[in-house]
Amino acid sequence: MPYRPEPELLTLENGRCVLVRGFEPADCAGISALVVDNFRHSGNFAALGEAARAAYMGANSVQGVREASEHPDNIACLVATDADSGRIVGYRLVRRGVHRLDGTPVAEGKRLHVARDLVGNGLGAALVDRSARIARRCGYSRMTAQASGNSRRFFEKRGFRCVLEQARNDVLEQRRIESFIAYLELPL
Repeated sequence: MPYRPEPELLTLENGRCVLVRGFEPADCAGISALVVDNFRHSGNFAALGEAARAAYMGANSVQGVREASEHPDNIACLVATDADSGRIVGYRLVRRGVHRLDGTPVAEGKRLHVARDLVGNGLGAALVDRSARIARRCGYSRMTAQASGNSRRFFEKRGFRCVLEQARNDVLEQRRIESFIAYLELPL
């Protein structure tokens, strides 16, 4: 069972207010819509093959979000909603994991999504920071993330450091999708 944080009202850099709180089962459709909208507007979506797109859409369907958000190994599952409209504008999922290099327990960042109209206003950073505080409170000394491209730079700006880089696969590389994933860690 993930830690249930107290709701927190945040004012973003653009002046909008969001409420960050724990996941509720009724959030699944809103989270799914957020993730699918982000993915459909990313440059990588069109470059993926039909099977890869179908797999991603399945994992982020309402049922896929429910399964991920209710997983028994979750440490933190955070949802950010617009304070005025109630629309889900952010999602962060952190799960118990094992460090790829040394096998020790870590808080593993699994998902981070921010509504496209709020990117660059501090919401992603706030969700990462809040999940790191929760992981520390739960006894973890490190948080990890897998990232590439802009997401790698985002995590590095927040103190994560790359400890491993690996090639994804030739198919993505042939389609001019960045083919390296960085395994990053943050001391808590």
